[in-house]
Amino acid sequence: MCLVVEGQSWEEVVTRQDDSDNLSNYYLDQFLEYLTFERGLSPPTLIAYKREIVRMVLFMSANDRLNPTQITGIEIRDFILHLGKLELAPTSIGRAQAALRTYFAFLEQESIVPLNPTLKISSPRSSRNIPGHMTHQEVLEILEAPSPESFYYWRDRAILEFLYATGARVSELVSITLTNLDLDNHVCLVLGKGSKERILPLGTECCLALKFYIDDLRPELQGINATDILFLNHRGGGLS
Repeated sequence: MCLVVEGQSWEEVVTRQDDSDNLSNYYLDQFLEYLTFERGLSPPTLIAYKREIVRMVLFMSANDRLNPTQITGIEIRDFILHLGKLELAPTSIGRAQAALRTYFAFLEQESIVPLNPTLKISSPRSSRNIPGHMTHQEVLEILEAPSPESFYYWRDRAILEFLYATGARVSELVSITLTNLDLDNHVCLVLGKGSKERILPLGTECCLALKFYIDDLRPELQGINATDILFLNHRGGGLS
């Protein structure tokens, strides 16, 4: 068994493994190259992804699971429970899960692992700073506010589900593009204050609403306008 102490680096861990386990270091490098050249992510976002993957690797190495092909949903669940014991905020745990989901989706795409072990791991529901006078029922009523009879129903429902699931600012929401979304892996890249990028996990209901909006309504709103902005107004431009 490989025991890991606080403060160890990724390189210190992998050098203590046999040659087959050093593949993990190669996989991580390939993943970061994919995020850089194919996804076009910025250096701060790459650092955030790498931090979460390295933290997972350090945990897995203590159980002889350094090679990604050895990691199952059980080990991922144990890792998430470990993060909970560290008293991390649900949003921090959600970001870690989002990074892992994208990492293993990449490994599955490259036929390195047969199945993404994170698929059946549910994301923690973030605590909401809802004003004290609002009840849970009132929040649900807000989500149900758009009328199904409205032409804009799926756009408005998707907006409310997104804001509720992520806690994003309205200014962040209106700047989201289609390329920021990864519905297969339930994540979204958001550009916030000071051009700081954040990776936000998306719940199932939010992804469903977004998919209905993107597939059914958005093409009608877009018309002949060539825009990548996600949420459009009746003229085919971005919301303001």
